[in-house]
Amino acid sequence: MKARIERWNITIIMLVIVYTVTVQRFILTNPIISPFIDSLVVFLTSIGVYRIIVYALHALSRVSPSLLQLYWGRQYLAGLWSYAYIRDGQVFLGVWRIEQDLYDTQIIGFGVDQAFATRSGVRSVTDLIHNNGAFEVVVLRTDKMEPDREYYSKTVLVPDRPTRKIWYLPACPCKIRGRTTIYGGPLTGTVHTGIVFTKHENAQTEEDVLQYLRSQERELGSV
Repeated sequence: MKARIERWNITIIMLVIVYTVTVQRFILTNPIISPFIDSLVVFLTSIGVYRIIVYALHALSRVSPSLLQLYWGRQYLAGLWSYAYIRDGQVFLGVWRIEQDLYDTQIIGFGVDQAFATRSGVRSVTDLIHNNGAFEVVVLRTDKMEPDREYYSKTVLVPDRPTRKIWYLPACPCKIRGRTTIYGGPLTGTVHTGIVFTKHENAQTEEDVLQYLRSQERELGSV
């Protein structure tokens, strides 16, 4: 993350330098007031240009998934994901919304029971921690059996081989394997293994993902 932010800042600074040098050369041959005042104006406007570029790129990153994908590369995970795993012969399902900006990644989601009623809710309290090709994230969770209490769990995420959807955008994962360990509460120490996260590129809302899960209910037993 630190290296990515540094590259981002270097790119912005390079753009500002190009602006400053270009304007400085122009006023040397076309003075406006005096060399000193002209140079001061260039310096002050370069600060403004820096701020404008920063604000513009931040604004664009909020409305342009393509820009975010270029920025994050293979670590681009933003979007709606479903997950499924089997424990004690029963299929467990859920939905995660992963949000990313220029600085961090946030997760909010929920699990559903066989009747597709909410059985748990999670929200991340850490950024994604990169660990030898995998990611780790700690979430705060609530469970249906104790809805008024919150506990923690840690999920280890291992992305499948990234795939490229559009030629000019970097490849990014569409499927992730996971393992979750719960800390605290009646489920403390429980480990959910074999979790499969699938990205839903065309889903706009969590309900869209739930509708897909309902339509695939018969096939989910083979996850």
